[in-house]
Amino acid sequence: MEKKEIKKLETLLRADLDSEWYFGATNINGACGNGKLTAGISFWGELSVLRWPHASHSDQLRYLTAHGFPFRNFKVRTGENEASKTYRQWARPRVVSPNMGSFGGIYLPSIQTTSWFHAPEWDDSLEGETRWQRYEPDDTNVLFTTAWNKKIDVALKITDFIHPEVDILMRQFELTCGKNCPSERGLFLYFANLCPSLEKTRFYPVSKRGHERKSDYFALYHQDLDMILHFRPAKKSLPHPARQAEEMRKNPELIRKFVENLDNLFPEGGVFFAWGSSTPSNSHQVGRNNSKGRGGVPQDAFHDASTGRLGGSPAAARPANSALSFEIELKPGSKIEISIFIAVADKAKDAIQLLEQSRQEGIEKGKKSAISYWKDFSSSLKTPQTGNPQTDRVGKRSLLGLAVGADKQTGAIVASIARQPPYYYDWPRDGAFFDCALDIAGKCDLVTKHMDFYINSQITKDKLTKKRGEFEGNYFADGDMGIVPFVEIDETGLCGWDLWRHARYLKKDERESYLVRAYPAIKMAANALLRKRPRKGVFQKKAHEDDNIFHKTSTLHGAVTTYLCLKAAVEAGSMLGETDETLAPFKEWAGELLDAMIDCYSPEVGRFTRDGWRGKTWVIWPGKILPPEDERIQNQAQYLASLVEPFIEKKIQGFAYASELLLACAVAWRNKKEKLAWVKEALKVVTEEVATPGTGHFGEVALVGDFAGTEQKVYQNRTSIPHLWEGTVLFLALVAAYEPEWLEFATAPMAG
Repeated sequence: MEKKEIKKLETLLRADLDSEWYFGATNINGACGNGKLTAGISFWGELSVLRWPHASHSDQLRYLTAHGFPFRNFKVRTGENEASKTYRQWARPRVVSPNMGSFGGIYLPSIQTTSWFHAPEWDDSLEGETRWQRYEPDDTNVLFTTAWNKKIDVALKITDFIHPEVDILMRQFELTCGKNCPSERGLFLYFANLCPSLEKTRFYPVSKRGHERKSDYFALYHQDLDMILHFRPAKKSLPHPARQAEEMRKNPELIRKFVENLDNLFPEGGVFFAWGSSTPSNSHQVGRNNSKGRGGVPQDAFHDASTGRLGGSPAAARPANSALSFEIELKPGSKIEISIFIAVADKAKDAIQLLEQSRQEGIEKGKKSAISYWKDFSSSLKTPQTGNPQTDRVGKRSLLGLAVGADKQTGAIVASIARQPPYYYDWPRDGAFFDCALDIAGKCDLVTKHMDFYINSQITKDKLTKKRGEFEGNYFADGDMGIVPFVEIDETGLCGWDLWRHARYLKKDERESYLVRAYPAIKMAANALLRKRPRKGVFQKKAHEDDNIFHKTSTLHGAVTTYLCLKAAVEAGSMLGETDETLAPFKEWAGELLDAMIDCYSPEVGRFTRDGWRGKTWVIWPGKILPPEDERIQNQAQYLASLVEPFIEKKIQGFAYASELLLACAVAWRNKKEKLAWVKEALKVVTEEVATPGTGHFGEVALVGDFAGTEQKVYQNRTSIPHLWEGTVLFLALVAAYEPEWLEFATAPMAG
């Protein structure tokens, strides 16, 4: 995309694309996880994100795409001049070095180089079309990637999943030889650029250099166990292990004793990755990242693997990477299967034991466990039935994505697992909508845990009281402040509302005990918002609204969310017997705010003004400042439809948050048959065409263009895929269009 094209983009679309132009493009098309270990897989089958023990931190993989910080770089993705059709169609992110991430490939003597599976020569498929990726079975988080190398007539299938109960990523590679496949002996190679870390990356890739200094430590190959161990001890002060690695390269027998004694050497634990296969390897290389093999330092394992000749180095000091090779024989009609297991634990013994156990049990048992777990989860979901299988599928996939983003220990839910741009945090603003969707879908247990996370993360101690009762802009999964260094009025308002809204989904005895925990947080949030009440006028004082970093504003965006929190405090307080004196200021300002928001409607332009980022949709829902049948709400919905319609018809270059506008339209037009029919058709386009084919995920934005060179315009998702907010508002829009009473119950006043 050229600068002259960027200038033409709509303001919000350009603002959202900025995050990728500054911080790097997202190379994730599918995700899997168990609430502790989380993996992001590219469309081309590369492992590009690996997080443990939380989805928010720490990233355990050395992977970096091109970025433009501190200046925007528009060329962070491949363009129309690429020979590869999929590189053009999907706009493949550019990596800063070819040894980024973890992936497989094959080496054949006749080719004299390793053909990595993400390379353009694997662009075809057996059906004659391009690569493909999907979840299979579709109601699980087991990812399935296919490709075909036409030159050697070999089909590839990669199956990726994380065991639901233990922290191990399993990658199954299946090669099927066609009738034109050459009869030749070769190698299957697997490369891993792991970077074990205990650090949080608050602002990746800006903080990359500091992160690298504190991450990674040592990697070694254990011949008896035929496995590679990467680790970083928790101990902060550690001597550089270069000399120790050199001694092990001279005398590999030292490795056995060293590994046996590792947990005694580092009793405080750390991060230990053990990886290998159930198939015996025939060669290995543990090398120094980006090393050319000079001065006795082992060569980068990627460079060795690319030539098909692993050097056999058994140890390397940080920054280290590794590779294993396995003998294969290609011939027409043959099938080859190799499974890679990547286990992680805070003790070396546990990681090794987990790897050994998985090898013995085999990948099929692990896959069966993953499928069974996710099928049970999916079957318990309450989702609207639209009559369109693809629409139903994408709606359910949005909920499955939320489950991958949910932290097993704390209940936090990240906005995306993507590290570039850095969206791997829990935003209370997003969380309020996540929780509403999960409650509607019947996953109240996940929401209750998420509520406890917010209650425990609320700012309760502040010397100047300026922040007391508010919520940070976003959070790491352990409750620490994330990337946003200031509080935002809408985050606090939505979180207070969310804490109250959830209570309606609990049984009476559970509700009472929950409200005892939640009401103090709701009350503190409302009191914090009262500090934003102006002495003159009604609208709240200027504040940060929705990531407005450089300036403060006072719009409907903040007013609606403040109003929701004040109402929540009044309703919750009334139910719990709070005094009228305490509730009076909440009730009074809520009423004044409501009148002021309604007064923002302009008959001259036929819509609400002073709307801010999202005030234009939130006045309809969840604000519900006027009944849906009110002419002003009807006109507002018509205005929103006029904004999103060109995107649905592919008449503009792209759009941000289309489903959010459709959600508001569906609420407003609940009883307008013809207009609701238009919303349903638009949602059909979103689920059938905008959602990434196969996986059903969304980016924060979607561009429109002829990216594949077929003279046919298609949608292309960008920025932090899978973007859980966009998937969630799509699900809520489907609920509003097909099961409106579910959404009405979610936000109706609650009594008793």
